[in-house]
Amino acid sequence: MVGDSSFDLQMARNAGMASVAVSYGAQSIEALKLFEPRLAIDRFSELHAWLNQQA
Repeated sequence: MVGDSSFDLQMARNAGMASVAVSYGAQSIEALKLFEPRLAIDRFSELHAWLNQQA
């Protein structure tokens, strides 16, 4: 799940799925990192690059 709020990342955690925090949304990236997302990004294009590296 890609999320910009603690609610998004908590929902991913509750569902047992990985999350990606984005810094350009509702909450600060520092607050989102408390939920231990697999990745924290500033631009959506960073997700694409990261996914390509994981393949």
